[in-house]
Amino acid sequence: GLSSSAQSRVTFFSSDAETALDNGQGKDADVMIVDPPRKGLGGHVLGYLTNRSARQENSLRDLRRLVYVSCGFDALRRDAVALLDAGWRVEFAEGHVLFP
Repeated sequence: GLSSSAQSRVTFFSSDAETALDNGQGKDADVMIVDPPRKGLGGHVLGYLTNRSARQENSLRDLRRLVYVSCGFDALRRDAVALLDAGWRVEFAEGHVLFP
């Protein structure tokens, strides 16, 4: 498990991304993990992540890292292009075929 000092700095919750962002549940998050369906991130969520002013307005100003778990390669490519065009960068990518 996590050390007690790490536990005091970590908050975890599971939610639909669009609902969480609309409700401000990502407030002050510095890391966000998304696991969209095969069709990829919804336009609303992608809009939050690619629009810096939207991130400021929705308390995502501290968001520094996005972990994107994908089972849809076409959607991942489309979303990655949008994120890269918005200034995000890829630090690490690794592929696994879990359902051959």
